[in-house]
Parts: sequence; C-alpha cells; structure tokens
Amino acid sequence: MIFEIIQEIKADSSKLAKIAILTEHKDNELLQKALVACYNPYIQYYIRKIPDYAPGRTGGTMSLDTAIDALGALSRREHTGHAASNYLSKILENVSEGDAHIIERIIAKTMDCGMTESTVNKVWKKLIPTYPCLLANPYKEKTIAKIVFPAYSQMKADGMRANAHITDGKVHICGRSGKTVDLLGELDADLLDLAKHTDHPEKNFVFDGELVLVEDDGTIMPRKKGNGILNKAIKGKISHEEAAKVRIRIWDIVGAEAFKAELDPMPYSDRYKIISDACGQAQGRFDLIETEEVADLAAASEHFEELLERGEEGTILKNLDHVWENKRSKGLVKMKAEEDCDLEVIGFNPGKGKFTGMVGSIICTSSDKKVEVSISGLSNALRKEITDNQNDWLGRIVEVKYNERISSRDRKDVDSLFLPRFVELREDKDVANSSDEIV
Repeated sequence: MIFEIIQEIKADSSKLAKIAILTEHKDNELLQKALVACYNPYIQYYIRKIPDYAPGRTGGTMSLDTAIDALGALSRREHTGHAASNYLSKILENVSEGDAHIIERIIAKTMDCGMTESTVNKVWKKLIPTYPCLLANPYKEKTIAKIVFPAYSQMKADGMRANAHITDGKVHICGRSGKTVDLLGELDADLLDLAKHTDHPEKNFVFDGELVLVEDDGTIMPRKKGNGILNKAIKGKISHEEAAKVRIRIWDIVGAEAFKAELDPMPYSDRYKIISDACGQAQGRFDLIETEEVADLAAASEHFEELLERGEEGTILKNLDHVWENKRSKGLVKMKAEEDCDLEVIGFNPGKGKFTGMVGSIICTSSDKKVEVSISGLSNALRKEITDNQNDWLGRIVEVKYNERISSRDRKDVDSLFLPRFVELREDKDVANSSDEIV
C-alpha cells in the first residue's frame, strides 16, 4: 500500500499534485511512520549500500510496520559493518517486494519521488524536524551596520558545508540538510583525536565547517570538481581513494544538546577559542579556518581584498559575541565579489536549432516564487542528463552564480537575475533560498 502511494507521487511531476496525494492519505499512520523514518535528519542507519538479498523470499512474513521498527537496531548501532549488512538483508527478505523497496528508500534517506521534507511538512506540520544551520547575511548597508568591531574576518570556505557529529566516541558527518556524507570512515580517527583535545562543557558536540578536497600535490581542488566527488559521498558511491582526499575546515563548535535545541548561547569568541586550542594540539586532515581579528570595516575590506588576490571566494565577518542559532544571523555578513543563490528547478524551456528535441534551459525559482530565472549555457553532458531525466530534476535545488538581481522584463511581480550561470546540483540541500536572501 505505501509502495503504491509513493509510486503515485513519483508519477506526477507537479508539487501541488504530490501534496494533494499526501493529503488524500493524511490519516495513514504507517505512511507517516515511513516518512519520518526516511526524512528525519536525526535518524541515521549508518549503511549506504543495499546488500544482496532475495526479494520476497519468505512471501512477506514481516509487516512494513515491524520492519521499520527493526531498523532502529541500525540507528542505535547495535549492528555495524558486515553484521549490519546481514541484518538489513534479512529484513529485506522477510517483507514483500513493495515494502522492500520502501525500506531501501528509507535507508537511502529519500523516497526518490520528487518529494522533500518540506513537502511532507506542508501536509503534516512539523512532522519532520528541520536540520539546523547557522547562515550569514549578504553584504548590504543595513546588514553591515549590525557588525560590531572588533570582529572576526574569516575566509569563506569554497566547498560543501558540513557538520561532524561527535557522539559517544563515534563520528557522523552530515551535509547542511542533514543528509549523511559517507566518507567511509576516512576522517573518523582524525576527528576523534581532535575531539580528545577539545575542552567543551558537553560530552558530545558538533564541529561546524566545510568539506574540501585536495589534489595530489596538496592544493585545494576547485569547488565544482571537489563537490562533484562529495555528491558521490552523499549517494554512497565515493571510493576510499577519493574519500582520503577530503579535508574539513572547521570554524565553530556546538554542544550536541544545544544543536538539537537550535541555539547555543555561548559567545562565538569562546567557541572559537575552544576549536582554536584543540586544532593547535592535534594534527590530522582538518584545519582551523583562516581568521583575523579586524578593528574596523577598512581592515575587514583589506583582508577581503587580500583573499581575493589569492583566488579565494571572499570572507565572512562575524561578531565576537554572536550565538549559534538556526537562522540567518544578524551577527554574520558575507563579503563576496560575485553572488550566488540556491534555486528550485520548476520547469524547462525547449531547445532550438542544434538543441531541438533537448532541454534548452532550466527554469528556476526562489522558495517564495518572487525570483525566477531561465538558465542556459549548459554543457552538452549536463543538457543530455537533464533531457533524459526531466522528472527527476523537477524540485531539485541548484546553485546559481549571477552578477545582480534585476527586475523582470516580462512580469512586474517577479524579479530575475543578470547573467545567471549554473554551478552545480545541490545534493546536500532540499530548500531554495527565499527572495529576501537573494541580493
């Protein structure tokens, strides 16, 4: 039954239609249970590859309800490694083929039907908790006025935002939406050693930072190339050789309980000292983000220009006393030479000329539909990928670089972007920026 509902949702590309189907089954408690097991960012199964199994071997002697409960043993890490794979295999063999498909999707943390937790929460308010993330404001006159000097000026890391959860001597790395970034344990020993040197009042905590990759010569890999590999880690397809090239640049630490509460009142200067001291005592595949304390905006601008000359993306200005919170904080401001935003794919324009029969451009919008833009200039490989998988691309989040937000020539109620360029598919994000977040 649940399998049929998910298939019905997948068959219709309209987000409103997906919501309507969910609403039709609003009283289905098993559907809610399956969606929570799948989309709750705090429930992880620590297994990315589905083991070999004989579908329907027992004719479905275990119900989906019981099977979801049984997955709790994986979340609690009662089974790990090969034992976890064998345990999951037995569950999959003891449910019906349709229910086995649902279990596979729960393990993958996506129902693979063009639906995200935000879609679910439109039908069942707050059914899926939001994974918290502290964000910075774009540079504007009114936002820079909130910075109190002296302040920290930090390099804006150009990789993939990530949290490394240190829980009872174990490491779990997530992207900004809570999806597991499976690095095959490559960073675990280094991060646990760093944790031993970390003098934090909570036993368990979260390192907040950015994942980047290094080339063979030790230089930082370009973001597009590096994030392409990290997207494989989200899908559970990264190799050990690739994972060994990952480094994490750390700029914050948050207590585990404070993280779940979405607020850590400890002043940033204290949090920064904790990670700075720890990084000074331990060595491994991690770095403390480059930071300068600046006395005024002129000094901040000088640091910004210095980093631009070195090929970096920009800086983040931070108030010394800002708290960690699940919002776009008034105490953080981005200084960048070029703007970017994350938009949702809502449609496609047909190609013309040599691109006839293919997608010509993708239509993208902000979460509140107040900014909409068509992005062309796609590579041949990307154009073919989108053309062949249009239904899968609808509802996905893409990063777009642009030079300026402008008024639309066709619609008075919607803005556009000047010179929009496709950067990458954001596998780590499920919700687009709002128009208020787009400069």
